Amino acid sequence: MANTHRLVGSRTTRVLALHGWFGSAAGWGWLPAAVDRERFSYAFMDCRGYGDSRDVDGQHTMAEWALDAVTLADELGWSRFSLLGHSMGGMAVQRVLLEAPDRVDRLVGLNPVPANGIPFDEQGWALFSGAPEEIPRSAMRSSTSPRATGCRRCGSARSSTTRWSTRPAQLSRRT
Repeated sequence: MANTHRLVGSRTTRVLALHGWFGSAAGWGWLPAAVDRERFSYAFMDCRGYGDSRDVDGQHTMAEWALDAVTLADELGWSRFSLLGHSMGGMAVQRVLLEAPDRVDRLVGLNPVPANGIPFDEQGWALFSGAPEEIPRSAMRSSTSPRATGCRRCGSARSSTTRWSTRPAQLSRRT
């Protein structure tokens, strides 16, 4: 898959950045303008189902996002790289580390979703799982980059993010 991304800088210290839920390569705000372009190259990736990759088919799982990230590194000719992941992208970069540990120099998570998911009570699960349907498109457009809207497969990504999360029914079985 040809992965869409925004490349900033042109040095041999390379960083692959994965955005969070409702994000995109264009949705990092001021960060791309603030990075040290003299010392680093940053590839801000559009994760499958978001931004310019919103129409890419697939299961839209963390495993698939991790494979897409490694594929992008290959396309860029990066044998080694560091990872930066925000929120759900933080969960995906942890998966990249598991899949390609010999290629990863460093990993930085910005408010990452933990690799094992997040426990939710009934109210928290209802809020989280209903977000794509409840947030009006106009609110998403005003809070994120226009290229970040679309979120074609938010439900699949949401399921993948919480696949290992503990829901109330599972909590009761464990106690």
